[in-house]
Amino acid sequence: MTRIEKRRRLSEIAANQGGYFTAAQARAITFSSWSLAWNGKKGNFERVARGFYRLPEFPALPHEDVIAAWVKAGPEIAVVSNETALSLYELSPIRPKKTHLTLPRRKRPHGDRPQLPGVQIHTISREFPPGDVIRRFGVRLTSPARTLVS
Repeated sequence: MTRIEKRRRLSEIAANQGGYFTAAQARAITFSSWSLAWNGKKGNFERVARGFYRLPEFPALPHEDVIAAWVKAGPEIAVVSNETALSLYELSPIRPKKTHLTLPRRKRPHGDRPQLPGVQIHTISREFPPGDVIRRFGVRLTSPARTLVS
């Protein structure tokens, strides 16, 4: 894969995650740790936190911590929910101290899987019905109606 193809693929991943990506996602498309560091020094990638980056062509968002937790939990399975979703929709006067994520019960972190500091995990036994999960603010989150009911 050429450098241009790798960058295009990384941009596609980041575009679906509010402009953010993890080192693991970059390594999966053959960016080395050295390449991540070099691109960070050159300003091609912005290092937000350890193992968490943003492409500079995407604007920084006020809820980077929520995006980081969602991406680390697995953007294809995790859904921002409960008090955190209420906060993002500005339906709550306070922002929760922990980021609330909902995962399928079989995918929750346990045993040898890494724990997610600052994250409150909720589980569901069945997938959300259509329309209960939307993509907004750079993340997948429960719809306003689903969030208010939970």
